[in-house]
Amino acid sequence: QRQNICFRVDPELEEKLRPLIRTWQTTSKKHAARLFKGKQMTYKPLLLTKDDYPPLVRCKINVRGTKACRCWTPTYERCEIPDDLRECRLVPRVQFKSLWVMGSDVGLSVEVLDLMVDQVPEECPFVNDNPYLLNKY
Repeated sequence: QRQNICFRVDPELEEKLRPLIRTWQTTSKKHAARLFKGKQMTYKPLLLTKDDYPPLVRCKINVRGTKACRCWTPTYERCEIPDDLRECRLVPRVQFKSLWVMGSDVGLSVEVLDLMVDQVPEECPFVNDNPYLLNKY
């Protein structure tokens, strides 16, 4: 019922998130003795980066239950959460919820509260004159 979901972060949003990340790291290090009882912690980054790709932000999403994420169409109507979100364009509304601690790792918990879901219609590749077809009937 609770899953991970990652979203690409555009440069504008990344610029807005950087001060939040610095504040969180500074504050948590300043209060480490109280928060982590003096234990040495490894800070897990909020933005996941790899090579030249735009950064990702990992979030949690409740897909069922009383705290399930609410889904909306691009015309602002409620809809059910699709079975497969990979085939959709998504716009999340998130909440920076809390710190998570697992062993000696610590990070920010980000939860998706609402999701605008634009389902991309699947098209048959055999419709019309597709130039990539070798044989035409």
